[in-house]
Order: sequence, then structure tokens, then C-alpha cells
Amino acid sequence: MFLVRSGESVMKRLMMSRKKIAQLAYPFITDGVTVLTVNLSRVVLEILCKAHDKMKKFHVLVTVSEPDKEGAMMVKALRDKGIQATQILDCSIGFVMERVDFILVGAVGVVENGGLINKIGTYPVAVMAKSLNKPFMSQLKVSSSTETIRFVN
Repeated sequence: MFLVRSGESVMKRLMMSRKKIAQLAYPFITDGVTVLTVNLSRVVLEILCKAHDKMKKFHVLVTVSEPDKEGAMMVKALRDKGIQATQILDCSIGFVMERVDFILVGAVGVVENGGLINKIGTYPVAVMAKSLNKPFMSQLKVSSSTETIRFVN
């Protein structure tokens, strides 16, 4: 029973973290923007859904995210919520980057030097965004005893 309660407690804290991040991050999404994201991220999905709930009109480009095609799952989740989303090939980021207003990705961790740990494919998106002066925002939920939420921009 202890393990079940502990697991429920962790899940509750993660859900609260996602909601808090979404509340703080959704104002970055303004009407008419095009957002690029890479793969399926529950934190990014929560932010986009919060912006949509606040009646923001925007378009999301999502990379396919080979080999497991997590991007297809993200596109389906966005469309199910009524958010305009288009799936793009991983190799087409250079082609679409001119239309993108900013990049929003999740992360699974941050290393000591500030680098992100995320799915393969995030790095070339970040390099291209930097070369074209496009804002790149990564959201990370941190589950710890202090319930801290860190933002890496």
C-alpha cells in the first residue's frame, strides 16, 4: 500500500508541475504565431492546451520524430484538443524554420553546464534556431522533495 500511495503522490506532483509550467509559459504564445516542437512532450502539450483554452489562435509544426514517430502522437493529441497542427519530416526543419516564430520543446534533464538532455533531433533544431535568431524555449518539470520548477531558455 505504501508503494501505491508514494506513486500516487509522485504522479500528483508531476501533474501539478505541468499545470504550473503551463500557467507560466502560455503567455509566450500569442495570436498568429507558428510554434515548432520536436516529438511528444506532455509539458509542451499542457502549455499548448492552456494557450488554446485561453482562446489563443496559433499553429504548431511537429517533427515526425523517427524512429518511434512520437510526433504523430503529438499531432493527434493536439488535433484532438482542437489545436491546428501539422506533422513535418525531421529533415524539413531547415525548410520550415523561416515560417516559425519560436521553438518550444520539452526536456528530460539538464546537465551541470546547462545543456539539455532530450530526444535526438532537438540539437539540430536548436542550432538552426540560433543561427536564424529564433527564440528557443525548453520546459522541464523537476520532481524533487522541494518541488522546484526550473526554466531553461
